[in-house]
Amino acid sequence: MIETNEYFAELIVETSFFVSPIKSVVTKAENGNYDVKGVVLYNIGTVSLSTIRGILFEKLKGSDIQKEIFPLADLSKMFLVNNK
Repeated sequence: MIETNEYFAELIVETSFFVSPIKSVVTKAENGNYDVKGVVLYNIGTVSLSTIRGILFEKLKGSDIQKEIFPLADLSKMFLVNNK
């Protein structure tokens, strides 16, 4: 693949999730921030990323870019995954 530093597509996607009971997943930390259990954050990230990849694949159908293989992202390196 030749790197051209040009944009070939723009995609804006918003995902939302319903978590119940939310208090079992999100807690307020002493510093005023919120703490989300790592495994939940990881799972939401994985589902969101997979959804975005599917939408991108569908939107690029029929273009020259459709044959490109997009690299996988290792979300475990982005989120601290543990079972707290």
